[in-house]
Amino acid sequence: SAASRPHQSTVAECVNKYSYLCVCFRVDPIPYDTPKPAGHTRFVCISDTHSRTDGIQMPYGDILLHTGDFTELGLPSEVKKFNDWLGKELLRFGDPN
Repeated sequence: SAASRPHQSTVAECVNKYSYLCVCFRVDPIPYDTPKPAGHTRFVCISDTHSRTDGIQMPYGDILLHTGDFTELGLPSEVKKFNDWLGKELLRFGDPN
């Protein structure tokens, strides 16, 4: 379908905008509990949680990427809260099959 085809940029567009070559793909989100096909690697990407991890429904995956800010103010208590949350998530992370 058109939604799953990559967005193709010309080399000139990429070089002018990013100063390096890029290939852009549109990735449509899937429900968090969708089974992973055999032989695939599932990346789970989250970002900018800003100390607001309550209520995140973390999908099963093989690799977790967190980018951006994970605290609101950078306080030690926020870092500890995030570390505790991340530790609990990593214990249950991975495909249940």
